[in-house]
Amino acid sequence: MPAISLTHGWQGPKDEKVLRDFVTHHGLPEKNFQMMGIDSTKLDALFTSERDGKQFKIKYGVAGGIGSVNPIVFEREGYGGKKMVGFTTPIVEEVAEARYKRIVGKGRAADG
Repeated sequence: MPAISLTHGWQGPKDEKVLRDFVTHHGLPEKNFQMMGIDSTKLDALFTSERDGKQFKIKYGVAGGIGSVNPIVFEREGYGGKKMVGFTTPIVEEVAEARYKRIVGKGRAADG
């Protein structure tokens, strides 16, 4: 997500279609996606948790920038009683249910 924000005034994509278009129409050089471990031909894998096999909840349209730490990607079921949450930084945090509910409430993730 940081790459699209950097090239769009730190504003995250407004929806999944915009994000997918950015990747598939190479909003960045292919080598940048490769460095991030993103295969632009297999986008569905990006939107699915490897741990629970469910599509992530994603909050779109989040503004980023220096010092911004907002939750934007949320696992639906998680694993072992904990769920992963991704932020507008490189931070990904595994959290217990009580903290997850507080974070999701703050992030107000979309269903898709």
